[in-house]
Parts: sequence; structure tokens; C-alpha cells
Amino acid sequence: MDHTRLNLERNVKAYAISSLNPIKQLAYFMFPFIGGYFSDATRMYKDDPTQEALMPLESKLKVFHEIEALKKSADMRRETHLYVKPQSHFYAIGGSGSFGSPAIIAPLEQLFPHNQEAFGSQNRQSNLWTYSNNEVRYMVCRELGRIKYNTEIIDMIAKSAIIALISFVFFYTALTPLACIAITVAALGAYALMNRFIEWKLDLFAAKALGKHLEDEQKGYEVGARLFEKIQKQNLVKRESHFLGRFFITPKGNDYRYFFDPSFSSRIQGLKKHFQ
Repeated sequence: MDHTRLNLERNVKAYAISSLNPIKQLAYFMFPFIGGYFSDATRMYKDDPTQEALMPLESKLKVFHEIEALKKSADMRRETHLYVKPQSHFYAIGGSGSFGSPAIIAPLEQLFPHNQEAFGSQNRQSNLWTYSNNEVRYMVCRELGRIKYNTEIIDMIAKSAIIALISFVFFYTALTPLACIAITVAALGAYALMNRFIEWKLDLFAAKALGKHLEDEQKGYEVGARLFEKIQKQNLVKRESHFLGRFFITPKGNDYRYFFDPSFSSRIQGLKKHFQ
């Protein structure tokens, strides 16, 4: 009896720990200001003079203007807050179904590169590590798509279902270990397919929204393909800079660490179908 109770306690603890991420996702989705606070990013305000050292007022107003224009092209009416964080990546917190205003977290160095013009300026220069104006616009449109279609809550529901299924199969059924492993692999495979489908749809959504913004539908797909080609080149530099890079990054620049996302090669191929 004591041994059974001990196993049950361990199982409950394991399930509780594994469930923390979906619970955190739900809290951040419903109340995006919580996620913004714990992201260690800085929320940008149009009329805050104390942020001059972070980004000059003129540059900040250009960034806000660009994002509002992109929201219009993406048919996104929900108020959206902007946060910036050095050495970060683009991602969204919350969605159209959130109680508070959703937010976009953006890398500061992409919106306002050191010694360069701000995002939206005509003289802004692009290189391997700094995105062009249109490449930044494309990334912003992808995150607007996440907000518009509530992809975070979809992801949270899928993760919770998989955790519940795996816990039930391992702890409360009489299936063999091999059968449990097979069900786990199948569940993770289904999650990978779902996540890849969502990412592909966001790629196309961003291309369409950007094309509408630029008044050139084909241009949006070209920018998306060019952006992912640039990320592949970045990955090739990382591949050569560390011996572990050769284990995770392919000679084409695809990164196996992000197994649940589509490869950059497939994303480029999918976008090029629309302009080749």
C-alpha cells in the first residue's frame, strides 16, 4: 500500500511539473501584461521622455507608425502593445481573445540598430545580422497573425492534451512499455504536424499582409523567402563557430533543435511557389 501511494505521489508530482508550462501559457495569454512583465522587456510608450536613451522619440514614432500600418494591412483591429528587448527574437504574447491588450516583443537592435537609421527609415542598411525594413515588417506581420488567430491558446490546449494522454497511458493503463512509447511518439508526431501547419499558415499570412502593405502581392512572398534564406546563412555561421553546431545544424542551414517547426528549406520552398 505504501509503495503504491509513493508511486502515485511521484506520478502526481511529475504531472504537476510537466503541466506548469501550459498553465503559464494560459496566464500569459489571458493577461498579456503578466507575460510582458516577466519577459524582462521594456514596454514602449509614445510620449515617455525617459525612453530617449533607449530609442530617440522620432525613431520611436516611426516604429509605432509602421506597426499601426501593418495592423491595418493584416486586418487587425485589436490594440497591441510594443515591448523591446536586446538580443531577443520576435514573438507575441496574448491574442485577440485575451482580456488585456496583446503585445509584440521585438529585438531592440532590429528596430533601432546601433549607429543606423530606425526601422522604417529610407536610409536604413541591411546585412546578415540586421534585417531590412521589409524583413522586419514580415516578422511583425507573423506575430500579428499569432495574435489574430490565437495560436498560443491552440498550442496550450494541444500541449495539455498530450501531457494528459501520456500521463494516463504510462500511469493508469496496463499497456506494455513498448506500446506506451509508441503512443507517446505518435502524440508528439501529431503535435509536430499541427505546429508545422500553423507556422506555414503564419508564413503565408505574413506574406499576404506585407504584400497588401507594399501594394505588391508577390513582394510579400519574396521578402519572406529572402528572410528565411538569411536565417539559414546565419545558422551556417553558427554551425562553424561551435563544434556542437555540426550536430544540430545541417549544411543547408536548417536547425534540428526546432524539430516541431518546419525546416527553413521547406518554408522557403512554400513561399517561392507563389512567385516562381
